[in-house]
Amino acid sequence: MRRVGSPGHGIYRTRDGGQTWQRLTTGLPSTFGGKPQLCISASSPNIIFASIGNGFRSRSGTWLCKSVDGGDNWTVVSTLDYASAQGWYSHFVAVNPTDPNIVITGGQMGIFKSTAGGSDLQRKTGGAFPSGTPPPGGPEGSPTYAHADNHTFAFHPVDPKTIYFGNDGGVWRSTDGGETFQSCNGGYQTTQFYNGFSSAISDSLLAIGGMQDNWTAVYEGDKAWRRVYGGDGSWTAIHPTNPDIIYASSQVLNVVKSINRMESWILVRPPQSGNETTAFIAPFVISPANPDILYAGRSIIYKTTTAASSWFPVSGALTFDVNPAISMAISNSGSDTVYVGTAPQNARPGVFVTTNGGLSWENVTADLPDRYPLDIAVEPSRASTVYVVFGGFGSSHIYKSLDAGQSWIDIGLGLPDVPTSAVVVDPLYPERLHVGNDLGVYVSLDGGSSWQDFGEGLPEAVIVMDLGISPSNRKLRVATHGNGAYERRLLETTVSVAEPANVVTDFRLGQNYPNHFNSETTIQFELPREMEVTVSIYDVLGRAISNLIRARLQAGPHQVTWDARDFPSGIYFYSLAARDPLNSENRLLIQTKKLLLLR
Repeated sequence: MRRVGSPGHGIYRTRDGGQTWQRLTTGLPSTFGGKPQLCISASSPNIIFASIGNGFRSRSGTWLCKSVDGGDNWTVVSTLDYASAQGWYSHFVAVNPTDPNIVITGGQMGIFKSTAGGSDLQRKTGGAFPSGTPPPGGPEGSPTYAHADNHTFAFHPVDPKTIYFGNDGGVWRSTDGGETFQSCNGGYQTTQFYNGFSSAISDSLLAIGGMQDNWTAVYEGDKAWRRVYGGDGSWTAIHPTNPDIIYASSQVLNVVKSINRMESWILVRPPQSGNETTAFIAPFVISPANPDILYAGRSIIYKTTTAASSWFPVSGALTFDVNPAISMAISNSGSDTVYVGTAPQNARPGVFVTTNGGLSWENVTADLPDRYPLDIAVEPSRASTVYVVFGGFGSSHIYKSLDAGQSWIDIGLGLPDVPTSAVVVDPLYPERLHVGNDLGVYVSLDGGSSWQDFGEGLPEAVIVMDLGISPSNRKLRVATHGNGAYERRLLETTVSVAEPANVVTDFRLGQNYPNHFNSETTIQFELPREMEVTVSIYDVLGRAISNLIRARLQAGPHQVTWDARDFPSGIYFYSLAARDPLNSENRLLIQTKKLLLLR
């Protein structure tokens, strides 16, 4: 039990199924700032180990404690600080299921092993984080390498020498009881991207993004990405006309620049005074109109006009220094209009704009939600049209301004009430918006007046961290938290939802045609008035396998096409669900029909 030193923290035991609890204290540290992790010996259940971390922020310290009488009395068997500053977060103790003398611990400092009940811990992992391009299913580093930040473990159920370890790098396995290690990450879609993902304008096979504690990696046309810069990968930028010039960053705005397509890097970090604060993942942007100009955000905004060879502060006319910047966007048509969103470190979050290159700034937060402004997008051909999306719950999640933030329009109706982290505008069709949230991707074809699901091909309920567009091949790219990266073709001039043409008086789902079909079939339906509509496909077990539409639609006839080329032959069902705005009970209307897919 712990919450960074909260009252009553410690180790507790119940002997009556949780009805009463006893705090165990004999031989244990009287107080600590981290958390205790427990492991009971499977072969000798009276033997219990506790890994107790003290670390939080600048504090460190670890106790490995042991009880041989079920927790009545404890002994500190090691103070080797394997949890270090992450004792509040990442560490564990594991006891061999057949031999309680074999103990393995892990934390921020790696994986350690003892053959004497924890008293002789020896470090078993080490070495540098593997750069380059690990092949899918291939090794990541040497046999003594595993990612340093360790959280959990699992013994093989019948072979105690085979142990799996979960850490910030994924899953590692040892087959010799914790002496050597190998990666099990090949083929998993588990990468955790941050915001700041970039795609080259002229090269569809070049994109770059930063990942949680797993460096910055570059996409070069293969599913195996090349790791190019270390740390917690953060925001990135690619020169608009020379893709050999690339910017990357790690935590707290450590910006680097490459002029040889990431073969080497130069540190070009903006300065920092003692009074500034910086977000862990801090933003910077390059000007498409003049790529020698970049802006970067701490609690003061910095600007360079010399391609990052020198920086100078530009937010002196406005007090940014109470909160750090977390989001930023620049106009495509010029380098003077920049929008910044801030995190609520010392005051409520805000949105700011400059239209004169940073000479002056204006707070345009107005009545926007008191939520994190997680992403900003500027209409490519009109610097005064801007979109902001917000995290949190209980408010709308996207707002639009047509006058550089002087007034805001809520365009979130029809989107789910979940944290929304990304927004991007189609450069060819500026009325088409895409947002990414904790459930997936949604598209609006009319500037935000209505929305529909655009997540086909994504995992269910994927957390989208950033969206970007690859202009040369017209692909929308999705960087996710925990599911890697995806792309799909953008919508072109024709769309699948037909415009209403005739007067309709009833809510009706029509029969699909053709009814026995091979790869595509069209579903028709009618709405008597404007409704929020969902059209879904279900298998015979009642599982939803595809959402064709989720949007607010006008009254009239509509149709949508199901592309079923990736689904096997069989019987399926399609359902039309809508809420009737004129019904006082807000009743959900549902109609379902059967269709037959043949190959």
